[in-house]
Amino acid sequence: MKIVAPPTLPIRPVAPIGAITPAARAIPGSGLPDEKGTSSLQVSRFAAALVQHSRILRERELIASRNALQSRAVKLGELYQLLMSTSDTGLDNAARLLRKKLLQDNDADLEQVLEFADGDAAKAHVVLQAARKQAEDDGAEAEYAALTQTLKHLRRRFG
Repeated sequence: MKIVAPPTLPIRPVAPIGAITPAARAIPGSGLPDEKGTSSLQVSRFAAALVQHSRILRERELIASRNALQSRAVKLGELYQLLMSTSDTGLDNAARLLRKKLLQDNDADLEQVLEFADGDAAKAHVVLQAARKQAEDDGAEAEYAALTQTLKHLRRRFG
C-alpha cells in the first residue's frame, strides 16, 4: 500500500487590513459616516423610528391602564350590588352619604364606617374605596388621606 502526500496548495498573499474595502458603502448624499460607521441619515432614521415606537407603546399603555381602571370600577360596582340590601340606592350615593357623615362628625372613625355599612366589613370596604376615589376626584386631599387611613385600619382588623 502506497501513501501519497497531498499536493501542496499555492500560497496566496493576504491583503493588509487597511486595504480592505467595507462591505456596506455609504448612500450617496447621506453624509459621511462618522468614526463608528453610521451616517447622520441613519442616525436620524433610527431616532424617528424610536420615537414612533415609543409613542405607540405609550398609547398602548394608556389604553391598557384606562381599561384596567374601567374594569376595576365596574367590578367594584358589581361587588356592591351583590352586598347591598334592597333599600340601598347605589354605590355612588352610598359613598357620597358616607363622606357627608364623616365630614359632619369631622372624624373618619372605623366604627362609624362599620355602623354605616350595617356591621358588614366587606360592604364597608367597598363603600370606603368608592368614597376615597370620589375624594381623590374632587381634590379633597385631607379627606382622601383620612379615608385611606380608615381603609388601612379596616384591612388590618378584618383582613
